[in-house]
Amino acid sequence: MAESEDCALITVISIAPPHASAENDWLGLKGKYFADADLREVRVTRLDEQVDFNWGFGSPDWRIGSDWFSARWTGKIVPRFSEPYTFFLRSDDGARLWIDGRLGVDDSTGFPGAEAQGSISLLADRPYDIKLEYIERWGLANVVLSWSSRREAKQIVPRQRLRVAAAPQQPADGPGGASYPHASVKESIFVPSLDREYRLFEPQMPALSSAPVVIFLHGWGGLDPGWNRAWIDHIVRRGNVVVWPRYQASLLTPPKLFTSNAIAAIKLALNQLAADWPARPRPDLNRIAAIGHSMGGILAANIAATAAAAALPRINPVMAVTPGTGGYDDIITDLSSIPDGTLLLALAASEDTDFWSRLIMQRTLNIAPKDKNHILVNSDDHGWPELSANHLSPIGDAAQGVDALDWYGYWKWADALIDAAFYGTHREYALGDTPQQRDMGRWSDGTAVKPATVTIGSALPGNAREMRDPLRTVSEQ
Repeated sequence: MAESEDCALITVISIAPPHASAENDWLGLKGKYFADADLREVRVTRLDEQVDFNWGFGSPDWRIGSDWFSARWTGKIVPRFSEPYTFFLRSDDGARLWIDGRLGVDDSTGFPGAEAQGSISLLADRPYDIKLEYIERWGLANVVLSWSSRREAKQIVPRQRLRVAAAPQQPADGPGGASYPHASVKESIFVPSLDREYRLFEPQMPALSSAPVVIFLHGWGGLDPGWNRAWIDHIVRRGNVVVWPRYQASLLTPPKLFTSNAIAAIKLALNQLAADWPARPRPDLNRIAAIGHSMGGILAANIAATAAAAALPRINPVMAVTPGTGGYDDIITDLSSIPDGTLLLALAASEDTDFWSRLIMQRTLNIAPKDKNHILVNSDDHGWPELSANHLSPIGDAAQGVDALDWYGYWKWADALIDAAFYGTHREYALGDTPQQRDMGRWSDGTAVKPATVTIGSALPGNAREMRDPLRTVSEQ
């Protein structure tokens, strides 16, 4: 294998874990805990097996004070029998219970030691919506939910009768799916210099003699591909080589060097692939894509715009995911240089700014409206775990986790955009504001996850959210 004297090489083989099991409801209720007595300032969200709590003079969590807090539990309740059920609430300082949207028990006085109750007729094995709200003002804090019926002795409502919808699992096949022609990934690390480091991720089991290339650009401070490793492995196991260029030696690297550093590392990586053939796949220079997250989203667009001038092969497609400049707005190049026929997705998250994704859409003047879409990924708190669309949600590392926003969103759109540009397939999953593109899967109770919001071309509304770019304050990706 060709290798320069100043270039360190490390090779790692990763074997993919087995696919997750089929989706099922969680047992218990989803509890949200608030740092005020008005159910407004959420501090903790978790899955609780039952509502049977006695915090004494304490609180549910260290992030919440011992007085003036509140909680809300939601989910489904499934009775064993078809008959009237009596629900009992005991709390200090107050609680109210809704069953199927109707107020069933009102213990808003919360007198210590007292127990409020209410009855409702229920059908066996039918899931009913349940909501319980609790407030604590001062002193002792406790809340207990019990029930009884003619054939059910009075007891705390057991976890086996409480349900919370589970988020969608990865689909079996299709864009974003778990059908992989390759079982593992080989990682090679080349370090000619810290700001020119690059890594090659190649499909294995079986290996390939040639392959398309996906350039994956990390975010500000994301100096290790582990931040995005789950997504990288997904792309590779679908039959692509991923080139991961490191464009920062450290957080002190001047942003004006990011684009040129990335281009230099990409050139080295493509040359390495070609020189090492047949030990590595020969890069298909007619099929090169660029995906970037955060600062990397800006660089993906920059590199596509400057590819010809930099003697790089054409970059098509381009996907900028929650892009941002970290306040260094002058690093954006002339995006009108991205040629016609390029497929482009610019993605924003509902809990993040959409300023930069809209700007990319507006400045790519040569791309036809039909070939570029802006996608807003929406949060959804229907079940557990909640799906939070924020600046970090595309990361998918061990801490952040991989969820339906990845499988039905970021991964699906990337797979489909690559397929559309390289092979002319799956365009309907990536572009056009189609049902396939907007669909984000279904919770285990059949409820649709909140669909993505798609805008075709550059006709975008003004930014209604406060402009905020977290790159300067968060070392991530």
